[in-house]
Amino acid sequence: MPGRHRKPTAPSRTAQRAATGSFAALVATGAFVPGAAQADQLPFTEAQTIELPRVEVAPPAEPVELPAFTVEVQPGDYLFAIAQRNGLTSWEPLYEENREIIGDDPDHIEVGQVLTSTPAGRHRAPAPVPPPTEPTPEVQDNDVVVQESLPPVPPAAAPAPEPAPFAGVGAARAVEIALAQIGDPYVWAATGPNSFDCSGLVQFAFGGAGIALPRVSSAQAQAGVPVSRANLQPGDLVAFYSPVSHIGIYIGNGQIVHAPTSGDVVKVVDLDSMPTPTAMRRVA
Repeated sequence: MPGRHRKPTAPSRTAQRAATGSFAALVATGAFVPGAAQADQLPFTEAQTIELPRVEVAPPAEPVELPAFTVEVQPGDYLFAIAQRNGLTSWEPLYEENREIIGDDPDHIEVGQVLTSTPAGRHRAPAPVPPPTEPTPEVQDNDVVVQESLPPVPPAAAPAPEPAPFAGVGAARAVEIALAQIGDPYVWAATGPNSFDCSGLVQFAFGGAGIALPRVSSAQAQAGVPVSRANLQPGDLVAFYSPVSHIGIYIGNGQIVHAPTSGDVVKVVDLDSMPTPTAMRRVA
C-alpha cells in the first residue's frame, strides 16, 4: 500500500524544545541523532540553579596561655632547647624577658643562670635594636662573654719571639709550655692538652711548671702579688676587663701569649693591641 513507504516526518524544532532536555530522552524520541552535525539537532536546555549544601566552619580555637616557669641553665643548654622544653614555639620571648641576665648575645648563656618566663613578659615589646656597628671579635672565658674592640688578627700564628729574662724558674717553664701550645684551637671550658680557653691555658702552663693556679680568670687575677706594667717580666699574668673575664701570660718584648676566642687559636699578640689591662700579677 502506498502509505507504508511514506518517509517519517522529523519532529519539529518546537517538539525538540519541549523535550525534557536529557540526552537519553532526546535520543529516544529521535530529536537528536548521535553523530549528526546539524546545528538544529543540538539539545536545548534551560539554565539551572544548583544549590550547594552550606558548610559550617568552626571558629578558630582560643590560644592556650602557657604558665610561668623558671629554669636553671644546665651544661649543653641553649635558648631554643629551653623554650621547646617549656612549650614555647620561639626562643625570642624568653631572650627578651631575660636580656639583662643573658646580655646582648643570645647564643651565649652560662651554666647556672636562672631564666624566668611569664605570660605578661612574653607579650612585651622587644628592646630597640641599636644601629649596626663594625663587627668586632669576642674574647671569651668560662666565666662571661664580653665584646672588645680589637683589630682583625689573621689566623696564622706568628713565630714565638725570644723571651726576655724571667721572674723565676717556674715562670720560665710556664712560658715555654704556653708557647708550645701555639696553634691549638680555642674551646670554651677546655683545659688542654690539645685545646684551651684563656684561663685553661694559663692553668695548664703553670701546672706543668709545678705551680697550682685557680681555674677561672677572675680568681687567677688575684693570685700572687701585683706588679706595674713597667715592671712586667716574662711569666707574669695579664688580665683584662672589669670584672676580669680574659687573661694571658706576658712573655717579654711587649707581648703576651693567650687563647683568644671561639674559632681562633693560641697565639702571641702585642700587649698594646689588647684592651688596657685591669690586673697584672706575679705568681712565680
